[in-house]
Amino acid sequence: MKKLLMAGVAAAMLCLSNPASAYLIYVGDVLLPGGVGNSNIILSLLANANQATIESGSVTPVPNSTDNTCTGDTQPPCKSPSNETPTFADLGITSATGLSIFLDGQEEGSQDSSITLQSLILTVYNAAGTSVVFTAGLDPTKVPIVLPVDSGQGNNFVNKFVLDAAQADALQLVFSSTQQIGLSGSFTDFSGGPERFFATNTVVPAPEPASLALFGVGLLGLGAVGRRRARRSASAAA
Repeated sequence: MKKLLMAGVAAAMLCLSNPASAYLIYVGDVLLPGGVGNSNIILSLLANANQATIESGSVTPVPNSTDNTCTGDTQPPCKSPSNETPTFADLGITSATGLSIFLDGQEEGSQDSSITLQSLILTVYNAAGTSVVFTAGLDPTKVPIVLPVDSGQGNNFVNKFVLDAAQADALQLVFSSTQQIGLSGSFTDFSGGPERFFATNTVVPAPEPASLALFGVGLLGLGAVGRRRARRSASAAA
């Protein structure tokens, strides 16, 4: 019994010592109301298609600093507005279910251009950037993914990636608004660029109680007006 208890404790300690991990799910090519606008760009990749067959790179936070580390084909500068490691608070994200990653790609050619995504990894760091608390990558059985992209950047249609409900719950267990986000990705079959990843809060805030009360009063008022009109119509008919 004692050995079984010790084994259980060891397993629990192992789980606590490792960051949570999950899969990112590709939702599709979606319409982003208002367009990309001034979205927080996390990772920008740009490679010369005439000299390279793969476009890849990453951005990570420098521990105990406001600086970032960029690798590979990241488009300079290694700071805003091209590459940064924002916090959930910077993005207005208050829970794991609100996290969505978008790709705004720019490829040469017509509106039905495409690019092949080979990898995408989301990494969440603690506030100091000294340790990883959560990671999520693409399901290896579902890559590569051929993504439709527009010939121009900043359009309303972008590629969307999310965590499903169970995976969002795993992130929520370790979620903090001060945590930083880093990304890495790689593409093939590219011809232009840059490919820009950004994140936003996609959860619609619940109405405040006062707003709900006001809405309820409005409905009651409309109901009363309708009843009065019905009585008047009945009286006129009589």
